[in-house]
Amino acid sequence: MQLLVETAHQSPYWCRNAGIAAARGSVIALLDSNCIPVNDWLAQGVNDLEKTKAAIITGPVLYSFSSKRTLAERIDYLYSYISIEDLPHLTALSAGHLFFRKSLIDEIGYFLPHIRSLGDIEWTQRAYQQGHTFGFAEGAKVHYPAKTLIPVVRKMVRLGGGRKALWRAKGRPLYSVDWMWQIGKNLLPPSPAFFQEMNYRNRKERMEVPMLFLFLGLWLVKVCRAWGMMFRNGN
Repeated sequence: MQLLVETAHQSPYWCRNAGIAAARGSVIALLDSNCIPVNDWLAQGVNDLEKTKAAIITGPVLYSFSSKRTLAERIDYLYSYISIEDLPHLTALSAGHLFFRKSLIDEIGYFLPHIRSLGDIEWTQRAYQQGHTFGFAEGAKVHYPAKTLIPVVRKMVRLGGGRKALWRAKGRPLYSVDWMWQIGKNLLPPSPAFFQEMNYRNRKERMEVPMLFLFLGLWLVKVCRAWGMMFRNGN
């Protein structure tokens, strides 16, 4: 095992790039620091990668709730989790835990290094746009603590900042009608279609969030992202 230390750049994607570049194996496994894998997580993910045509594999995230199972924790779960049923409709994946062949880097490049958030979404979307597919290893499970209210707010503000950083990384101006519209959309209430989807998840996953609180919680998520888009640096 080799430990790499990076202190000059405060970006998880810079660190992931350094680890990928130093790796000598043919398969890369990424795992966020707040994800705790089950004992056979690595074997399950690698085995599924080897027997499927999918280029990038993820797996179930088992959310851990506090004894109170707060509304914020439940909304964080509904907003963030994915299942195998979601996979055909996804064009990007979060990199909480992923498996892929190192050769994929040669095809699509590394993560954008100088951003703080959403680099995983940009990288997996880049892979998707170049014709690569996603897979789901049901046995490759990780435990993840659901966030309470203040951490959820901080997370969504940070993601808004990541949205700004990605916008700038693509050479788009912040002082433009297009960018103002992106912010404005996040200040609006959740669309009926999105609310209906989240309420379906709410019932399916037995989160038991009252509809009014679900609506207000999803709106708060959008507003926090808009705040990050306006005021957070994102790098």
